[in-house]
Amino acid sequence: MDQGNKAKRIIATVLAIVALVLVAAVGFVGWNKVEADRAARERHSITLPLTATPFDTSTGSKLPVHVTGTNASGSVDEVQFVDDQGAGMSLTPGTYQLDFPASPIAADGSLYTLSSSGLGLTIADVDRGASVAVNLPEGTEIALAPVDDPATTSDDDVNRAKDYASREGACPDGVSADDLAGKAADKRNQALADKKAAEEKAAAEQRAAEEKAAAEAAAAARHVKAAEYEFDIPQYWVGRVNAQVNGNEVDIYSKKYPSRKVCWVEVEKTEYLVAGDIGTSQMGLPVPLDSTRSVQVWANRWAYQAASDFWRNQGYASISHDEAVELTDLQSGGSVSYDAVEASMGTNGPEDPTYMSAPDDYISANVTDTIKPL
Repeated sequence: MDQGNKAKRIIATVLAIVALVLVAAVGFVGWNKVEADRAARERHSITLPLTATPFDTSTGSKLPVHVTGTNASGSVDEVQFVDDQGAGMSLTPGTYQLDFPASPIAADGSLYTLSSSGLGLTIADVDRGASVAVNLPEGTEIALAPVDDPATTSDDDVNRAKDYASREGACPDGVSADDLAGKAADKRNQALADKKAAEEKAAAEQRAAEEKAAAEAAAAARHVKAAEYEFDIPQYWVGRVNAQVNGNEVDIYSKKYPSRKVCWVEVEKTEYLVAGDIGTSQMGLPVPLDSTRSVQVWANRWAYQAASDFWRNQGYASISHDEAVELTDLQSGGSVSYDAVEASMGTNGPEDPTYMSAPDDYISANVTDTIKPL
């Protein structure tokens, strides 16, 4: 009987021990599950490796970070902010994508460019209270830098930055997102105004340079240099005459009628100077070259010769009507037409002096008066 009781006691003890072990095991499993659930939901501080100069979130807004992904609670879609040290975020273990939807705004209104459009991040189980430092692949960085040219930013850039700066936690106490955005808009508008002014200045300088070059080209086109003197032809002749220089003699020919001289310039001894006659004459006074020589300009009075021949001979003899029209226009600078000369002679006779001095006045003022000894 005692042996039976003893056996029962042994069995009871074993069963009690087994029961205690089972209770402990169930408790341990339950505790582990609670700890796992806690660990899966515990938030850990995240530090991003920012490279930013200058970037001061004590006076400006923080960098917004759009977080998407999954964790123990399901899907994640939220916005957090990091300061100039890359700190300020917290996440539970999970797999995430971090994107940067807008620029922060500096105290002076500067917006920033960002070297990275986003990065992936996986947070495994970590010790309670541990912080997580994000390590980037070698050769990559998250670099913030002020926009070089604020004129390149858009209204959308400013408005988007303002939207995120207006959210809770984005700005330090005493700093207004509206004020920061206003400074950003002012900075952009001033940059646009400066850019416009610079462009207008550059365009004006370009126009001035082009006008100067054109003036120099025009002056060069008018300038004639002989052996011992130089002079200019009138702008009215540019492109319509050719100047042939032979030492101290210069012949100015019509391009349209290459055998016809508009005028010619030569050097003569002052004591032998003559004035010419009614058909061919000196244009203006001689220009002294030295103590014994002078420069003279000569011309055929083509209008007078052609019209006089026409009325005397009832036709054109030494020069055609078309040649007379071109040469009269050149010799008078466009102030007299050959047909007017011809009509005047038809009324007043072939000796009519009405238009005789037209070439003299124009060539004297625009050629002779420009002569300078070298």
